[in-house]
Amino acid sequence: MKRPPMLRTLRTPATALLLSAAIGSAHAADQADTQPMVGGGDRVEQSGPTGMPATTGSGGSADTQGTFSDSGAEMGIGVEQFFSDASAQNIAAIKAAELALEQGSDAVKSYAQQMHDAHRQNNRDLRELAATLQVETEDDPALSAQAEQLLLKLRDGDDFDQAYLDNQIVAHQQAIALYNRAAQIDNEQVVSFAEATLPTLQEHLEQAQKLAGRAPAQPQ
Repeated sequence: MKRPPMLRTLRTPATALLLSAAIGSAHAADQADTQPMVGGGDRVEQSGPTGMPATTGSGGSADTQGTFSDSGAEMGIGVEQFFSDASAQNIAAIKAAELALEQGSDAVKSYAQQMHDAHRQNNRDLRELAATLQVETEDDPALSAQAEQLLLKLRDGDDFDQAYLDNQIVAHQQAIALYNRAAQIDNEQVVSFAEATLPTLQEHLEQAQKLAGRAPAQPQ
C-alpha cells in the first residue's frame, strides 16, 4: 500500500511561540521591578524590549510588546500546526532551563532540571507521534539562534530567578492553551497525547507560580 506523503510543519506560528517565550524571559530580566503579570488566563500581558519586531502567523502572534496573542484559540488548530507549535514550545523550555541551571538559585535549578528533562521527553514523544502520523518535524537552526540571542538578555538581569519564573508562567499558560485546543482535534492519537500531557503542564505552571510567590489560578 502506498504511504501518504510526509507533511511539512508550518514554521511561522512556531516562530511566534518560541520567540514569545524568549522575549518574555528577556523582558522579565529587564523589568524585574515592574508590576508582575497576572496568571490564570490564556492571554497574558507582558511588555517586551523596545524595538522588538512583531512576529505573526496563522496560529497566533507575538507583538511588539512581546505578548503572544492566541488568535486561533476559538477556531481550532490542525494536526500539523499543533506539532509545529508544541515542538517550538519544548525547544524554548529546554533552552531556558539550560540557562537557569547555570545561573539560578538552588530551588530554581531544581525546577529547571525538571523542566529540562520533562520537555526533552515530551519532544521525543511528540516526534514519535509525528512519525506515526506522517507529519515531519524539524528544528530550524535560524529559529534556535534567534531564541538563544534573546535568552542571553537574561544573563544581565538583576533578578534572574524571577525573570526565569515569569517566563515559565507565561510559557506554561500558552502550552496549556495549545494542548486544550489539540484535545479538540479530530484525531484520536493527538487527542490522547494532549489529554495525557495537560495534567503535567498544569503541575509545572503551579510549581512556577509557587516559586514566584503567586497563588495558582483557580479552575474556571
